[in-house]
Amino acid sequence: MKYILQTFIIFFLLPAKLLAQADTVSFLNSETRNYDQKHIKLSLSFDFNEEKVIGNCEFSFSPLVNDFNELVLHAKTMKVSSVKISGKVLQFNQDDKHLFVKMDKTYSPDDSITVSIDYIAYPARGLYFFKPTKEIPEIPYQIWTQGEGENNRFWYPAYDMPDDKLTSEVLITVPSNLIAISNGILQNVKEEGSDKTFYWKMNKPYSNYLTTVIVGDYITVTEEVRGTKLEYNIPSEWVDKKDLFYGRTPQMINFFSDYMSPYPYERYAQTTVQDFEWGGVENITATTLNRRILHDENAVPNYSADGLISHELAHQWFGDYLTCKTWGHIWLNEGFATYFTDLWYENEFGRDEFRYQRYLSNTEYFDIELKAEPLDSVKLKESEFIPAELSGDKAYERGAAILNMLRFILGDYEFQKAIKYYVNKYKNQNVTTEDLRITFEESSGKDLKKFFHQWIYGAGFPEFKVDYSWNESEKKVVLNVKQTQELFPAVGIFETPVLIEIVAGKQLIQDTIQIAGKENSFTFNIEQKPDLVMFNKYEWILCKVDFKKNFEELSYQLQYDDDVVGRICAAKELVEFGEKSIPVLNRTIKRELHYGVQVVVVESLKEIGGDNVLESLLLACDDEDARVREAAIKSLSIFTYEKVNDKLLEKLESDDNYYVKGAALYSIGAVKHPDAKKILTDALKMDSHMNIIRRGIFEGFQKLGDPSILSLIQEYTQYKYSYGEMHLLDITALDCAKSFAETNYEEVVEVISSALNNPYFRTRIHAAKLLAELGAKEKLKVLIRLYEEERRDVVKEQLKPVIEKLKSLN
Repeated sequence: MKYILQTFIIFFLLPAKLLAQADTVSFLNSETRNYDQKHIKLSLSFDFNEEKVIGNCEFSFSPLVNDFNELVLHAKTMKVSSVKISGKVLQFNQDDKHLFVKMDKTYSPDDSITVSIDYIAYPARGLYFFKPTKEIPEIPYQIWTQGEGENNRFWYPAYDMPDDKLTSEVLITVPSNLIAISNGILQNVKEEGSDKTFYWKMNKPYSNYLTTVIVGDYITVTEEVRGTKLEYNIPSEWVDKKDLFYGRTPQMINFFSDYMSPYPYERYAQTTVQDFEWGGVENITATTLNRRILHDENAVPNYSADGLISHELAHQWFGDYLTCKTWGHIWLNEGFATYFTDLWYENEFGRDEFRYQRYLSNTEYFDIELKAEPLDSVKLKESEFIPAELSGDKAYERGAAILNMLRFILGDYEFQKAIKYYVNKYKNQNVTTEDLRITFEESSGKDLKKFFHQWIYGAGFPEFKVDYSWNESEKKVVLNVKQTQELFPAVGIFETPVLIEIVAGKQLIQDTIQIAGKENSFTFNIEQKPDLVMFNKYEWILCKVDFKKNFEELSYQLQYDDDVVGRICAAKELVEFGEKSIPVLNRTIKRELHYGVQVVVVESLKEIGGDNVLESLLLACDDEDARVREAAIKSLSIFTYEKVNDKLLEKLESDDNYYVKGAALYSIGAVKHPDAKKILTDALKMDSHMNIIRRGIFEGFQKLGDPSILSLIQEYTQYKYSYGEMHLLDITALDCAKSFAETNYEEVVEVISSALNNPYFRTRIHAAKLLAELGAKEKLKVLIRLYEEERRDVVKEQLKPVIEKLKSLN
C-alpha cells in the first residue's frame, strides 16, 4: 500500500510496511492451521474515554483434521469473558498472543462450527482512538483500523494470517452524530436512542487483515461506474474540492477493469482518516487513506493524489481479489500495485510519464539497496520457492521492476494476456510466486524458469561496464559489455535481453541483444561514426550501467534522445564537464517539454554553479510548470541575496503555488537575506498543503543559523499546526532545532523534549531519537516514564533502543 512521492520523506509516505509488524513468534500460521475459516460476524461498540472495544465475535469454520478438539485463534491485548457454541459454555484460556478454546466434543472436516466469543480489547496496535482533549480541542472523534500485516488480532480474535479467506458481517454501534464504515455493502442503519448501528456485509471471501472499521464525521458522496458504487467519505470542509483528489478514480477503475478483469466488487469506498500510519491501505471494498491527499488548486501539480489513489485501487485486484499466501510472497501484492500504478500513468499521461515513473521507482530501489543488508548475507530459498530479495520496501520497487522486465520479454500483448489469465485463474484465492510463474508460462508458451531463478529466487542485479569502438574502414561498431557485479551465492552472472540503440546521421539501429556471460561483444554494420549509442534503452532491465560518453555524445543525447530517462541521465552526466555544459543545458531549459528533465537540468546547473547559470535559472523560475519553478527557486540558494532578492520576493508575493512559496522562503534563509528572520517569521501564519510553506521556513531558518528562533520551533511543533496530516513539519522543525545544539544545547534539549507530548506517534519517536543522538541523558527519566505510559506498541519498540543508548551513557 503505497505510492512514493520523491519530494517527501519516504518513511512517512509508504503504505503499510507490514513485514516489520509481522508476529513471527506465534506458532499459529499457514503450516499449523488445522481448520478452514468460513465467516466472521463482529458486533462492536466502543468506549472513547477508556479507548476500549466491547465486542462479540462469531467465528465459523470447518476442521481440516479428524479428532479436532481445540480451536486456536490469534488474540492480543484483549480479555475474553466467555466462549459459547450453540449457547453452551466452552472452556478457554489465553496467553499474550492466542485464545485457546477447548471444544465440547471431537469434530471432523464434515462439521461446520460457529463459536461465539465475548471480549473487551484495549488495542496496542491495529485500532486507534481519537478524541478532543482540553489541551488539543481540534482533534475529532474518530476511530480507524489498520490490519495489514497482522494487526487485526489486537482488536478481535481471529485467524490473522493471509493464507485463508472468509466472508464477514460487521455491526458497529456508534454515537448518532458519527458514521461507521466497513467492508462490503451497508445492509441497514438502526437508530438506538442516542446511538446508531451500521450493519455491513461482505459476501466475497478475503484475508482477515483486510477487515476495516472507520468511525467519524463525514459527508458521503457517491457515483456509479460500470455498475460499481464509488463512495467518497470526505470531511465536510473538503467536499467542494473532491475532484482534485478523487476525480480520476472513474478513469482508473475503467483502465484496470479493461486491462485485467472487471472490478470484482459492488462497492469501492475511499476514506481519509486522522494521522494515518501510512499512505493508505487497501481494505477490501473500503480503502483507508492519509489526509495528505486533501489539497486545493495551489498544491497542483507539485502534489497529486493520483499515485496513491491508483496504487490502492490496483490492490483491490492484487492483494484483495488475489492475495499472497504468506508474507514471503508479498511482492505479488505490492509489486503489482506499484507497477499497475505506472501502467495507469502510461494510459492517462503517455509513454514519457510511464518511463519517468519507472525511473523514479528504480532510483528508489537502488537507494533502498544501499541501506539494505549486504547481498552476501541474502539466503537462497529457491527450494522452498520463496523470493530472496522481495520483502519490505523491495517488494514494491524491485517487484515492479520484475513485472516491467516480464513485459519487455513477453511483449505488451502477451504480458496483458498473461495478467488476465492469472487474475481469472486465481480470483478469490491465495497465490504464491510459483503460481505466477506457471500461469505466465501457460499463457505465453515461454519457459520462464531461468528468469524467475535469477530475478526472484536470486538477488541483486547486473552491473554493466559498457564501451564501444568504431571501425571507419569496415563501417562497424563493436559494443563491449562486461558484468562487474560482485558475485555471491544469491547473486550470479545474469542472462538477459537488453535493448540497444545506435544513431548515426539518418541511420537508426534498434536491436535486442542477449547478454549471456561475464563478457560479451556485439558487432553492428553502420555507415558512419555513431552520434549516439544507448545501452538499456528505455530502462527495461533493472541494472546499473557504467558507460562513459564524451561531451558531444551527451549533448546529442540530451537534445535528441526520444527517451525521457536518457535525457535525464545526459543532464546529470554533463555536470562532469562543468562550465562547458552550460550552453547546452541552457538551451534545454528553453526547449524541453517534460518537467522531469527540466528539473534535473535545473539541478545540474545549480551543481555547476557560477554567474553563467543565473540567467537560465531565473528564466526557469517563471516556467509554466510549478514543479520546475520550485526546483529553480531552490537553486537560487547558491547565490548572494543581492543577485536573487527580487526574484525570491516576487515569487513569495505573487506565486499562488504552495510549493513555490516554500522554496522561496527556504532560499531567502539560505542566501541570508538581511531581513530573512522577519520575512520567515511573518510567513509562519500561512497554512499550506502538508505544511510545505512552514517546512520551507524552518529549512530556511536552519540555513540562516540563528538560534533565536528556537521558541518558534516549540510553538510550531504543536499538534494543531499539522492537523491530521503527516506532521512532516514536526520532523523538519525538530531537525532545525538539533542543528543549534552545539551552541544552545540546554534550550535545544528542552525544545525537542516538548515534542514528546505530541499526540502524533512519529513526532514522539523522532523527538526521542534526536535526544538519543544528542546524548541527552538528563531526559532518561522522562523517556522511561513515556515508555511506561505509552500504549502503542510501535512507539514502545522505537523507545526501547533510545532508552538503552542513554542508559549506556551513565
